[in-house]
Amino acid sequence: MTSDYLIGIRHFRSFWEETITINTPGEYEISEINELFTIWLNGNKENTVNEYQLMNIIMHFFPEVKIVGKNLLNINCKLWNKQEDIQKFIENTKEKLKGKNHNMLEIYKLYCSFASQKNFTNIVSKKYFEKYMESNISSEYLKNNRVLKGFW
Repeated sequence: MTSDYLIGIRHFRSFWEETITINTPGEYEISEINELFTIWLNGNKENTVNEYQLMNIIMHFFPEVKIVGKNLLNINCKLWNKQEDIQKFIENTKEKLKGKNHNMLEIYKLYCSFASQKNFTNIVSKKYFEKYMESNISSEYLKNNRVLKGFW
């Protein structure tokens, strides 16, 4: 006799060891890790565990991971490079956005559409998107939650 929970833990530890790098720039929400875990399982959802259980598994087996709320900090996953996806979006959309100021929500919606069209693994949260933009665009091009036309 074996527990589904123990099978889920074993699978998750394998997923983590194969796909996660610790102490690298990166941030994932626990829900994103759960989605990536499900993808890694090839859709075999009977072996997945819920987000609360995943958080407990990570705290127990990987105590070196910094957790703030529902965010896992300083990790990266081979299955999804969030920063690279946003950069691809910016490179492919700059021309379209030229000559005009754009608010973050408008840009985020364009990113979501682009990500869907390009079949990205996942779509970053609005909060992460804004944080990425604010830390990767010079402050001279950011004002009142808008990206100024000079950036594009």
